[in-house]
Amino acid sequence: MVSFRAGVAALLRFVLVFGLFMAPWPQSHEFIPELFRAELRTLAIYVVPRLVVHVSPRSDPAHEGIDTLAEMADRREMLPDGSVPVRSVTLDTRSIGWIPQAMIVALIVATPMGWKERAKAIVVGLVGANLIVALSLATALAFANNSKNATWIRPVVAVAYDITNQNLWFSFLFPAILWWLICFEVKGRASNAP
Repeated sequence: MVSFRAGVAALLRFVLVFGLFMAPWPQSHEFIPELFRAELRTLAIYVVPRLVVHVSPRSDPAHEGIDTLAEMADRREMLPDGSVPVRSVTLDTRSIGWIPQAMIVALIVATPMGWKERAKAIVVGLVGANLIVALSLATALAFANNSKNATWIRPVVAVAYDITNQNLWFSFLFPAILWWLICFEVKGRASNAP
């Protein structure tokens, strides 16, 4: 059983580390979205291989968080006038990309364990968080292309997109579950070493 004092210390470490990650650092406004756009471009090759995908920055004064636009076109759908219908989806890379990674690192840093164990847990946690991000980006691509899916799969894709991209709780819940699995269930009870 963790003492009250150890629990408060862990909570303070979490708040400090998560707060530092979420602070609006000037460089993070440029670097983080571009990193996730690159990940989205790479995923597009595997998720929608027959489509031409263009990923670009987007700014929308009405929705400050929306910072990425992914547009997709299938050249096989060329119209008589030579144009190709384009499907698009907008994304908030901070919410679906950065928060899960910041959350998992902050939770692991706050967990009472040795630094060597903590470093291993951070690596495993970041791999898991990136898988969560990849799932979110893949569902966004699939949703933008949903009209091309079989009728029975359209509602499944729409629900997956809603859960992974439209609800901020996903960015917090799954890293918390992943943290619990890494630090307590898989590795056994974390040691109380500082």
